[in-house]
Amino acid sequence: MLILDDFAMRQLTTSQADGLYELVSERQGRSLIITSNRAPSDWYPLFPNLVVAESLLDRLINASHQAVRCWV
Repeated sequence: MLILDDFAMRQLTTSQADGLYELVSERQGRSLIITSNRAPSDWYPLFPNLVVAESLLDRLINASHQAVRCWV
């Protein structure tokens, strides 16, 4: 199991986005937990390349089970 905590806190560099894409691609079908203070729809602008963002986030979001907590 891989846990990514505080995902999408800030803009990713091209190198970071490419590395994350490779990591997620290699782990496809395996356990992954992502925590973030942002909604998944807010992650797209944080990637420098929208093609990489779309491909990566499609893998993460469309095959996921989401548990949303709203703290007031």
